Amino acid sequence: MYRSLEGRWKDIKDQVGKFEAYFLKVHRENRSGKVDTDKTADAVELYNRIELKAFTVLHCWQLLRDQPKWMDLQDQAANRDTFVDLDAKDGDSVSHAQDSTSHAGMIKENNSITQAKFDRMLELDEKKLALKEKEVSMKMIEQDNRILGMDLNKLNLMQRVMYEKLQRETLAQWMLRDTPSFGP
Repeated sequence: MYRSLEGRWKDIKDQVGKFEAYFLKVHRENRSGKVDTDKTADAVELYNRIELKAFTVLHCWQLLRDQPKWMDLQDQAANRDTFVDLDAKDGDSVSHAQDSTSHAGMIKENNSITQAKFDRMLELDEKKLALKEKEVSMKMIEQDNRILGMDLNKLNLMQRVMYEKLQRETLAQWMLRDTPSFGP
């Protein structure tokens, strides 16, 4: 059972530590009109978009974030030339000197991984946007085809006047386009 708890604590502290970084990023943006609950929700969304595993320990973060030991550990973790031992018992030394170049290398590696994830997200968003634009264009062409193909002889006078106007407007729009296109 001890190993089970030890493994669970490792998972909790990893997720909470990463989440705290996302929360601080969102908090530093200081968007107008956002309260802490909005910032927390934004941080969860950011975490879940970037990390491979979803953030599942919000309740733990809410308990830990205001605890003096956790705040001390986070302050020490923010110091770039120290390594913080989150498993240290109360009264134990929680900071151990570490080679700053090694630590800087780890930070640089983490930053490059995060940057790669952001780049991938941006690439996917651009592809989604292109697909949406194509979908909208196809729907507009479909609507134009429906308007232009309407049999006006089957309509009452009011509908006929309306569709004649729509057909003229649609045809004028097609004439103004740079490249003629009559289908997807």
